[in-house]
Amino acid sequence: NYFGGNVFRKHPMYDKRWELANGTAAGVRGVCPVDADPYLPWIHDVFPSNDGTNIVFVISNKRRCNTDTNVFKLDLENLEPQVGNMQPIPVKRIISGNLTQQSDFLAGNTPRYSLATSIEEADEDGRATKFICRFHTVDTDLKQVVLGETLSNYPYNPEHLNYRKKGSKPMLTSLDKGHDEQIWNSVYQISCPVPQKIDANGLSLTSIIASGQSVSMQGIPSIYVDLVPIRTPVRRSREGFGIPGISSSFDPKVVWGDASIIP
Repeated sequence: NYFGGNVFRKHPMYDKRWELANGTAAGVRGVCPVDADPYLPWIHDVFPSNDGTNIVFVISNKRRCNTDTNVFKLDLENLEPQVGNMQPIPVKRIISGNLTQQSDFLAGNTPRYSLATSIEEADEDGRATKFICRFHTVDTDLKQVVLGETLSNYPYNPEHLNYRKKGSKPMLTSLDKGHDEQIWNSVYQISCPVPQKIDANGLSLTSIIASGQSVSMQGIPSIYVDLVPIRTPVRRSREGFGIPGISSSFDPKVVWGDASIIP
């Protein structure tokens, strides 16, 4: 099998990334789109919190799977955005009229976002995020009905953790200087807050999720969440950005501009 498992591989995935994403190669076990689009999170598990207020994702940094630069150099270069997914960014919503009202969500409209150039400029729930969490269901015609959007959060800042390690380096270094061994915990976690929505029966979305009513007896869910990555270049400064009390050489105005609208 050319692809085999994701670890202890003998062949790089880069030149077969599209076949792997589309499941078109013979003998491929499963489909994984991350090599074709390395900004996508490599999700290993997802579950709701006990009270239904959050959907928790367990994610791996796929760049840590095969690190021999003699064999996997193209893979390692291609998967650099996997490290960026572990670096929080500040964002703010672009308010236009009543765009964030629930009626607009039900009509299929969602807010637009822009990158903030400082933590203080960001929305309170967007000061350290990386993903847009879009909750939706489907109607009887199998059309998507948006229930709301929230911004992801980290239980801890992976970039801050890296900074505090003794003798730490930037989270991403050039391959000429060796692989980024500083990122020892390749598995990390994010949470998506569940929107504050009440249905026609007076039940909140959080209570529906907490009770398990959103999943049928056959195990079919009725509520879905799309995890949309906010695509930004990987920061290569050890001190990251937005760590309290730490000045950074990273200049968001230079890298992002002062009016960077998220697609």
